[in-house]
Amino acid sequence: MRTDLFQYEMTQTSAIFGRKAQTRVVFDDEGARTDGRTVYLPKLALGKELDDETIAVMRGYVDHEAGHNRHSDMPILLDAYREWGLRGEGWIARLHNGIEDVWLERRVMRDYPGAERNLRATSRSVNRETLAAIESGELPPERRDNPFAVIGVAITWEGRKDYGGEENGKLIETLPPELAEKLSGYVARTLKCRDTKETLALAQEIADELREEYAEPEAKPKPMPDEGKPEGETTEGEGESEKPEEGEGEEPEGEEGEGEEAEEESRSSAAADEKAEPLDPDMAETVNRKLEEFKPDVARGDYVQPDTSGDRWWHRKNCAGSGHSLITSVLGGGSAALYDEAVRRMTGEISVMRRGLERALLSRMNRDWDAGREMGRLDTRRLVAASAGRPHVFKQLKPREELDTAVTFLVDLSGSMGRGYGSRMQLAADATIGMVEALARTPVAVEVLGFSQVRGYAPEARELVGASRTEKLDQWVFKSFEDRLFEAKGALSMLPSAASGNNCDGEAVMLAYDRLRKRKEKKKVLFVLSDGNPQCATRNATSLYRHLQDSVKYIEGQGVEVVAVGVQTESVRHYYSRCVVVNDLGQLAKATTGLLGGLLLPDRRRGRVA
Repeated sequence: MRTDLFQYEMTQTSAIFGRKAQTRVVFDDEGARTDGRTVYLPKLALGKELDDETIAVMRGYVDHEAGHNRHSDMPILLDAYREWGLRGEGWIARLHNGIEDVWLERRVMRDYPGAERNLRATSRSVNRETLAAIESGELPPERRDNPFAVIGVAITWEGRKDYGGEENGKLIETLPPELAEKLSGYVARTLKCRDTKETLALAQEIADELREEYAEPEAKPKPMPDEGKPEGETTEGEGESEKPEEGEGEEPEGEEGEGEEAEEESRSSAAADEKAEPLDPDMAETVNRKLEEFKPDVARGDYVQPDTSGDRWWHRKNCAGSGHSLITSVLGGGSAALYDEAVRRMTGEISVMRRGLERALLSRMNRDWDAGREMGRLDTRRLVAASAGRPHVFKQLKPREELDTAVTFLVDLSGSMGRGYGSRMQLAADATIGMVEALARTPVAVEVLGFSQVRGYAPEARELVGASRTEKLDQWVFKSFEDRLFEAKGALSMLPSAASGNNCDGEAVMLAYDRLRKRKEKKKVLFVLSDGNPQCATRNATSLYRHLQDSVKYIEGQGVEVVAVGVQTESVRHYYSRCVVVNDLGQLAKATTGLLGGLLLPDRRRGRVA
């Protein structure tokens, strides 16, 4: 999948389970992380191809974090972690983290069975890095042999054995045998827990059992991060500036060599601390490393998006919440009477287009007889052969392939299109309505979309480093595939009044394709009606043009017919391999007389469109 399509999918719809958990997904420059409600993923360079495994790893990370949002009682959990930290028992928090991960992932897969594949991919990616660290010696045996350091992650290895890949078993084999034998019992007890309170209690129980069997590391209390601390409050001991009593802080006199012994003891203590440090492979860091090659590079000319969370699709059913009077008046206004008036005004041109389409369909119908058969209806064109006694003189009616086709009309709504009678916007609106009417009597599925950037915004400076656009996208739905034509007539009648703002064509084309590709029809056609080049507020203008060219080539490579209608401009020829340039409606009618039929019928021979 292209990075464009993946980002649109994840930010607009998120993962299926993520939506249920009310979890937002945002791509930014700071990498994978979560704040409990929003899952952040590294920003990707648009136009690159993501392999299935990488996609699954990112989805697995989102599903996992959404699982915490949906099932973990985070306030109780964080209070317990803080308490363990203050007592110098941070390893118990790591132990509980492993228990909670196994517990919630089973619930994620129960709520959303499709998450299993994603969680497997994420688990395998993390485990491969851990195995590589073991093989390289980066993770020494002494640390894996310490039950207090490894117990949390070891429980995840055992808990994910039946869905997380063979690497889990390999990692368990690196553990001390007596510890590995205990893991299945720990996981069985984990899966009996009903909520976070019970997983916390289980973590304390297992910790007590480990203390009885092994020598517990020396507790070293330390304050937790000052997260959530009221402003002005200090951690105990913080800010004290009293002078030491006489003699305090001075190096005591002693025998020669005591300093070396203290230094050696300090080194031994540091080594013991490192050995006892809990092993905690970071899923977020694994995601960041896996996506390193997909990071955008401004110097290379990559298309760079800002935060896309404000991009919107507007339809007459949700336009009241747009906060913009133009969107509300266009999609929510108009009437069937205005639409019908436009159709009457274009009766001649629409009739020409409709007749051309009907002739194309009729010629297809004439080819639905399979001649030269030994059985069937006598073929009157083969009477001479029949009188000579030849057997292959019959014809059979073969099933005619239906118009299994979906068509999207994508209209440029930028301010340069103008408004009102005689404007480019009026011509684009007439052309769109004319072609929609020509297809109205056929079974072809039709959608009419528009694109613009009418709402400026002031994002944080970090969002705009090399950004290819600095405004949010507004994608308009005048008629969806699901809408009946009479329901959409009001919005379509207002098309001449919709022009405003800038245009980011590359993303608009990909977003339209993203909707079109999900249709079940075998044949897919995308018409783009535009008056020129991509033009928007940008920090990286060159990338706008390159991204549009790359997007069109990609869509065509997916088997979709892409045709641009240049509205009083030749600029479309720079970006689209197939296009018609239209200066008035009469030209459009002539240009599309055979074009529509040629595009709708898969095996019809098409002439060159130019």
